[in-house]
Amino acid sequence: MRQWMRSATLQIGHNRYSMEDLFFEFEVPFEDSTQLPTASFKIYNMTEATRKGIKKNDVVVLNAGYEGDVGCVFVGAVDACQHQHSGTEWITTIHATAALEAWLSTQINKTYTQKILASQIIPDLLNIFGIEVGIFEPVTDRIYERGRVCKGKLKDVLTEIVCNDCKSRMIIRVGQLIINNPADGISMGYILTPSSGLLLSSNEIDETVIATPLNSQNSKTAKDEEGATKTRECLLNYHLGPGDQIIIESETLNGKFVVVKGKHTGSPTGQWKTVIEVKSAPPTPTVVSSDYKVGDQVILNGPVFADSYGNGQGRTFAGRRDTITIIAPDLKRARPYHIGAVGWVSADEITKA
Repeated sequence: MRQWMRSATLQIGHNRYSMEDLFFEFEVPFEDSTQLPTASFKIYNMTEATRKGIKKNDVVVLNAGYEGDVGCVFVGAVDACQHQHSGTEWITTIHATAALEAWLSTQINKTYTQKILASQIIPDLLNIFGIEVGIFEPVTDRIYERGRVCKGKLKDVLTEIVCNDCKSRMIIRVGQLIINNPADGISMGYILTPSSGLLLSSNEIDETVIATPLNSQNSKTAKDEEGATKTRECLLNYHLGPGDQIIIESETLNGKFVVVKGKHTGSPTGQWKTVIEVKSAPPTPTVVSSDYKVGDQVILNGPVFADSYGNGQGRTFAGRRDTITIIAPDLKRARPYHIGAVGWVSADEITKA
């Protein structure tokens, strides 16, 4: 195996440090849920002026990897900071949370008109949030026949619309908001083997964890099968994150898996690894070729639906010119094309403009 030369940079506010300039350690947990990840950093022997200059909500950005291959591991803001004098050293401990202030504190009070779609409300609310959207592929597109009142904390309103109404995943990952089908991966196809950094020992880790099931009505056996996960360790890998669909090839574990949670840990002289907890990936849907792509202009003749499975029939259009905004990952669904802001349709109901 080739040698892996560690490399990392840490930005706090307007100051940016490399691991060669300043000794720092980090621990960045991640999870496929709406909970915000909170990272911790230990920084040694910062100058007094620099220590005093660190304030709550200062930007924190961590990039880590190896010489020639460094990527973003964490983007967030300072939540808490503590300085401790130990012997001849000053140790600064920082806890930082992704999108802290905007996510936890922003209050909204907006009323939307009748027959509005969730796909119209969500981008409007995200404009208030001010976060970059990495993926926007809601499973269903709820139609609010009587309109909708959005009042309360932004995070609670978005969680209710995205997760409950649209049956979709919503997570914040390295400064981007991801909305898509919980059964789909976020990044897909990364192969983890001993040659690509999978850590092996004479007794390869094969720990099974029973995660908390989502459906409380299932039997205990079904719950255990649903929640069973495996834990693996590898050299620190910024490519790996929550919701990723990966391939593992090792002596005791082979196949496709989804990353449920994990943690990146780094130190110039200590651990430099990523621990992931994975569960078996759902079967890959049959791929059907499409004559359309996102952005295509089409003519719609027919009804629209609330989701790509054909639930919730809405208004019927004749000769409407619009744009394909979303294509479902499985084209075998009943209505795989999302048109403008009106809803989901089948290929039989559209023609190229």
